[in-house]
Amino acid sequence: MAAYTSNEVYLKEESIVIAIDIGTTMTGVSFSHMYPGEKPSVRLVNQWPGQPVAGGDSKVPTLVAYQNGVACAHGATALDMVRDDDYQVARWFKLHLHPPSLKNQIHLNTDQVSSSDTSFSDEEIPPLPDGVPLKDIYTSFMAYVYKTTEDFFTNRTPNGRRIWDRLKDRNIIILCIPNGWGTNEQVFMRDAAIAAGILSAHEVDDRLEFVTEGEAS
Repeated sequence: MAAYTSNEVYLKEESIVIAIDIGTTMTGVSFSHMYPGEKPSVRLVNQWPGQPVAGGDSKVPTLVAYQNGVACAHGATALDMVRDDDYQVARWFKLHLHPPSLKNQIHLNTDQVSSSDTSFSDEEIPPLPDGVPLKDIYTSFMAYVYKTTEDFFTNRTPNGRRIWDRLKDRNIIILCIPNGWGTNEQVFMRDAAIAAGILSAHEVDDRLEFVTEGEAS
């Protein structure tokens, strides 16, 4: 089911546009198969591993669980490991990427974590799993998000596998980022997307775009 359908007919080259919003507590993905001569429809990925099929959740927890420094679960599947001492779960890791100017203004609506808005100082941001760089966490989570999007598209779209395989090398990726992020943070996300296998280094400039949360809203 489409979340939105444009009133204008698309006339450019066929492609799949994928918008990824990796939030501090929750992550969401929307996509559109842009086909010449048709009005594009935007769809939401509303089935994630570890979530009930009947739930139809359009967002998934931004979590990566590690055991002995190796990523072993993501999203809803990692929820059960948050309080398990055998695992270390990377959560709210987006805050570690914030520039200092934003870290001083952090104010989260943590509906999935507590019942009220909470302000966090730098010392209160949950630490990363031992020995795991922030880049590795983002790379692992982005690979998971992209693979889930691929599975959703191919399983929920008529001829989805054929369409995906035909267009995967020219998919357009849009990353939603906070208003206060600058060049350093964008380069970090760009490199993580390449490391995750979503894009190759020689084509990233043509296929990766950034949009701020203000613009997205």
